Amino acid sequence: MLSGAARLEDGRIEWLGKPFSPRHPAEARDAGIAAIEATYAVGPDVVVMDIRMPRLDGIEATRRILGQGAPPPKVLVLTTFDLDEYVWEALRAGAGGFLLK
Repeated sequence: MLSGAARLEDGRIEWLGKPFSPRHPAEARDAGIAAIEATYAVGPDVVVMDIRMPRLDGIEATRRILGQGAPPPKVLVLTTFDLDEYVWEALRAGAGGFLLK
């Protein structure tokens, strides 16, 4: 869910070669669900969301995050999938932007 100098290894995020420890880390297998739970718990201003994740994709996670009632965060979709369908679906779900890695 992070680009550039970040990497996901065994469900853990590394940033610039060092462990990255957010307050609510997401396991890779439940990343979409964990993103929703972390958003509710932390209340970030911005969520960086991937499109394709197991169990719950980033488009549905975006819909749920933005439909939570409280002032929602801005959602930026960041992915390697260069498909127009994903762009339009993310924007229809309420994402504020779409970037390719």
